[in-house]
Amino acid sequence: MIFGGYGTIAVGLSYLAAHVFLYFSVLRNRCLFQSEQGIFLYHFVSFTVFTVVALAAALVYFSDAAFAVAIGLIAAHFIYSISFLELWSLAEGSYSMTILTGIASQGTLSRKTLIEAFAGIGDAKKGNRLAALSEMSLACHEENHWRLTTRGRLLADALSLLCRLAAIKNRG
Repeated sequence: MIFGGYGTIAVGLSYLAAHVFLYFSVLRNRCLFQSEQGIFLYHFVSFTVFTVVALAAALVYFSDAAFAVAIGLIAAHFIYSISFLELWSLAEGSYSMTILTGIASQGTLSRKTLIEAFAGIGDAKKGNRLAALSEMSLACHEENHWRLTTRGRLLADALSLLCRLAAIKNRG
């Protein structure tokens, strides 16, 4: 029985290595994969297919070891994808890097000048996030304010439930 053994683990980890290699060697310079939505979909689709295949294989071999390996591989993919998305988001346009680059190129800047020069970054990021929420029908703009749609409220409630179940008190 290969499932539950080192062969299965090697296949799962090889898939993850191929996934990251494909992104860095081929996909990262393509327009779709330079957007937050494109990167998210790349990881979401991969994670979903990986999970279905791992659980289906575990069901075929139906043993504790098979399910343990499947869950371990699914967890490895989850950690890889979340880490990748977080690092990509941080590298995509963090305030700190932009401010440091600005100071390096312009010399010493006063606090007021820094705020004036870089406040637009936050406004642009907020605009992009709100546009994405609107495109996914999670939020809508009415008059001068934003509100959650029914779909957005369901997602917010589900996330709130997860936080309660995980005993997370402070959310950021």
